[in-house]
Amino acid sequence: MPTDQRRPGAGRIVGVNHVGLSVMDLEAAVKTLTAQQFSHISGFGWTTGAAEVDAALGLEGSAAEVAVLQGANAYLEVFAYSSPVPRDGAAGGVQADWVDTPAGPWLRSVRWPAADAGAVEAWWAALTPEVGVAPVDPPTAGAPAHGLPRRMCDLGGNHVCLDVVGIDAVFATLVARGATYGRPPAAMPGGLASVGYLWDPWGHAFELLESHDERATLWRGRLGGSVGPVPPGDGAPPGGPTAAGGRVEP
Repeated sequence: MPTDQRRPGAGRIVGVNHVGLSVMDLEAAVKTLTAQQFSHISGFGWTTGAAEVDAALGLEGSAAEVAVLQGANAYLEVFAYSSPVPRDGAAGGVQADWVDTPAGPWLRSVRWPAADAGAVEAWWAALTPEVGVAPVDPPTAGAPAHGLPRRMCDLGGNHVCLDVVGIDAVFATLVARGATYGRPPAAMPGGLASVGYLWDPWGHAFELLESHDERATLWRGRLGGSVGPVPPGDGAPPGGPTAAGGRVEP
């Protein structure tokens, strides 16, 4: 086994916990996704005036309803923002590749499109000795140079969430390397988990999540594996994704 080269106290990234998806019609999206064998396990929301949420997400006057679904090896958060009004056509959305398995949808890969894919890959690679393995696959090249700047509320894949151990240390390391943020990590109500949102230097949004208790909604221990190829014997059929990280259109 390779020696862990991370500096003491740096914290570490464990893996992908979930991807986020912004849609116009939450009810229709959940209906489509549960038909594809995602399990609808929870939901939450907030109304305008939640200043701490706005700061974390880099938005003003936000309001949304959210459904939490579970696949075989990752969760999926589906957002329907009523404010700000979601836009279509924003560049740089998360691309998630799900395939059917007997255990439910399996997340094979998570990528960000990037005009300079090599620079994004190098940034994450430089972090590997400090926070562990890179959390996502190498980005796809050739993202359009035009398009609206992406906001968390805009339609399509809006963020990748990473399970971590030592959230404050991982957060500090990423910020020292050039990530930006609206507010530091904070404990969720009830204290079962702590979360923080950041953006890499190219504007890709990601969330850090440290669950403190198995009662946490997004507890990693309920997942059947890590993001990657389907293990032999799980019966995934060949072919395309069941629910891409892009827009869901029932």
